[in-house]
Amino acid sequence: MHPEGPRAPSLRRLWVKRPLLTNGSAASVEAVLRDVRLQTDAVHGGQRADGQAQPLAPEQQRALAAFLDLL
Repeated sequence: MHPEGPRAPSLRRLWVKRPLLTNGSAASVEAVLRDVRLQTDAVHGGQRADGQAQPLAPEQQRALAAFLDLL
């Protein structure tokens, strides 16, 4: 491990890097994007206890996945 802690991997060539997430729990970019929640202090998979976090809309998921495929 890096002395300053875990390092974020590059998004370059993301389409060939499987499984995704540090624990390997996502088989695809689409699987990651299904669990993304907005309106939290940190964007991550899961939902806040107060129910305020919202998932990305399907069209947002498709657009972001298409963009990541270009990298």
